[in-house]
Order: sequence, then C-alpha cells, then structure tokens
Amino acid sequence: MYDSMSVAIREFREALIDAELKAADKDYNAQDAKFVRVMIVHHQAAVEMADKQVSKGKNEEVVKIAKEIAAAQKVEISQMKKWLKDRSLSESGDGMGM
Repeated sequence: MYDSMSVAIREFREALIDAELKAADKDYNAQDAKFVRVMIVHHQAAVEMADKQVSKGKNEEVVKIAKEIAAAQKVEISQMKKWLKDRSLSESGDGMGM
C-alpha cells in the first residue's frame, strides 16, 4: 500500500507541475496567482482588524478610518476572488481548478 501511495503522490505532484506549465500560456503565471491568494488572506485579516476597531474603538475618527478600510478591502477581496474564478483557479492555492 505504501508504494501505491507514493505513486499517487508523485502523480499528483506531476499534475500540479503540468498545470503550472500550462498556465504559462495564459495571461498569468504562478507568481500572479500566489500574490492574489496571499493578498486575499492579508485583506481578510485587515477587515477583521477593522471590524474589531469599529465595534470596540472609542475615537470616532479612527472608527471612521476602520470602516473605510473594511469597505475598500472587501471590494478588493471580491475583485481578487473573481480574478481567480475567471481563470478557474482555486482560492486555496492547491494548483487545482475550482
């Protein structure tokens, strides 16, 4: 069973490499996809921080800034998710399509 598992893992890795090579023929490369995926996570963290500030913050100016940040980041998250979806890429970065 261990050998068949090793073969399956190797074949899976080869499929991922093939998918990345095919991506070279498209309007993006692996770095583009990685950047978008990482930025989604980064923006989601910013939204969580901003939401916490809105709910617990005292200074009206800072709360206003937090609301503006959250709104802007949510728009950008949607844009980045659409970018991935338009290219049949997953958000998880596993190399497989959606």
